[in-house]
Amino acid sequence: MRGSTITVGLLLTAVISLSGCVGALVATTAVVAGQAATDTRTLGNQLDDCTLKIRILKALRSDEHIQRDTHYQLIIHNGVVVLLGQAPSAALRKQIEKAVKAIPGVAAVHNEIRQSPIITAKKIAHDSWIASKIRSQLLVNKKIQINHVKIAVEAGEVLLYGSVVREEAEDAVAIARYTQGVERVLQVFQYLDEDPKADRS
Repeated sequence: MRGSTITVGLLLTAVISLSGCVGALVATTAVVAGQAATDTRTLGNQLDDCTLKIRILKALRSDEHIQRDTHYQLIIHNGVVVLLGQAPSAALRKQIEKAVKAIPGVAAVHNEIRQSPIITAKKIAHDSWIASKIRSQLLVNKKIQINHVKIAVEAGEVLLYGSVVREEAEDAVAIARYTQGVERVLQVFQYLDEDPKADRS
């Protein structure tokens, strides 16, 4: 199914798993160098975002209602946070946003959590399948550097993010929109060809 495309009013984000953050903070020089090689951000920015994510997760997990009644993903880049997931009420959705904004170091929060029931394990598995399908198509597209475009999928909604040139972004969005099962595409890119100070290495 062709998904509609929504452009979030952000330019920069990245998804970092908690395990990845912890690993980055305690990794050896060789491991850290390997991680940096596949990320367009500086190593310092990667570590800052990892630390920030740990702080946010600690705050959210200390709230019984948030942990029990919601499902969320955190996407972070340079202190800017995008929230994906589900909450049963507008009040709880806002509560998550408020908790994140209260964390020192958060530059901005963009709340894409939907007011809806928490998705099932079957739906989560389907989201993983969608992500794999998109990644496989990105991998064979010679116009796209695979480390530039990253993906998060939540309830059929695809978030594309990273540091790219416009041609890469356009191709990635087209691939996602025409992937079976995609209901909506959000794109959150930093355009390297519009920022002379950006480094594509």
